[in-house]
Amino acid sequence: IAPGSEFSGTPTLELSSYLAVLSFNDGATGVLRTLEGAGVRVVGRHTVLAVKKKDTRRINIMEYRQRASFRRRRYILKKARKRIQHKEATKEGLTYGAGQF
Repeated sequence: IAPGSEFSGTPTLELSSYLAVLSFNDGATGVLRTLEGAGVRVVGRHTVLAVKKKDTRRINIMEYRQRASFRRRRYILKKARKRIQHKEATKEGLTYGAGQF
């Protein structure tokens, strides 16, 4: 929401923080309710359907990621990556050291 390349001011940063927390806690539905409460009329039938679909997908993905099988697979893949990196580093040898140019 707030640009990362340049400072946009404290009010913009605060608003971005509030919207990020709202989106994390309540999803896109919370953002729409906040906009409605502020008097911004952006809520149409298709907007509500899209927001509900987005929130449902977000919840389903989080439930999937909390499963033990998903966490176990991530752990196995991480170990495999580390093993490959270690093997490559051992094969390549020392590539940098103090005073070596």
